[in-house]
Amino acid sequence: MEIFLKLRDKIRQYDPDRPFSAWLYRVATNHCWDQLRRRNVRHDKETDDIEGMPLQHPDPSQLEKMITERTGTDVRKALATLPARARMALVLRYYAEMSYEEIAEALGVRQAFVGVLLLRARHQLRDAMSAGQAAMASKGNA
Repeated sequence: MEIFLKLRDKIRQYDPDRPFSAWLYRVATNHCWDQLRRRNVRHDKETDDIEGMPLQHPDPSQLEKMITERTGTDVRKALATLPARARMALVLRYYAEMSYEEIAEALGVRQAFVGVLLLRARHQLRDAMSAGQAAMASKGNA
C-alpha cells in the first residue's frame, strides 16, 4: 500500500520514454531500502538476530549442489545440528512439501515470518554442511 502511495506521489518523475515496469521496481526497491535503513533493532522472539543476517539469499544452486553431492546421511547429520525450529521448518518445507501457511500453523508463528525462518535455516544448514565437509577433509589429511 505504501509503495502505491509513493508511486502516486512520484508519477510526475516517470519518464515515458523508459519502461514503466523498470521505474515501478526502482521506486519499490528504494522504498524497501529506506524502510530497512529506518528500522529500529527489534528484539522479540521471532527476530532475535535477524538484523545481523545478510539481506541476500544463499545461492540456491550452490546449496542444492552441496546437498546432492552428499549422501542422505550427511544431510541428516547436518540437520541434526540445527536448532529444533529451523530443522522443523526445513523438513516441513522440503520433505513434507508444506506451504508457508501450513508451516506457520504447525510451528505457531506468523505466516510472514516463515520466509525469514526458512532463510535463516538454509544459512545454518549450509554452514553445518560446510563444517562437516571441512571436518572430513581434516580427518583425511591427518
